[in-house]
Amino acid sequence: MVLENLAVRHKSFGDGIIVVHDDKYITVRFNEIDKKFVYPDIFEKFLTLADGTVPSEILSDLDSAKLLKQALID
Repeated sequence: MVLENLAVRHKSFGDGIIVVHDDKYITVRFNEIDKKFVYPDIFEKFLTLADGTVPSEILSDLDSAKLLKQALID
């Protein structure tokens, strides 16, 4: 999934644009300041697309990450 150049909204930092995305991290530019977050975890509580949604592909990545974390705990 290509996330670069998508407009997002963070609960604390406000509006930004995704500038880098890989399997583990996402970097968002907020007013000339870049912030790096763990992907997909950041979309669970803090980050949405500018329209307030989280795409189904990201929700699927969140579910997969939760299952992996639970398997590691067990």
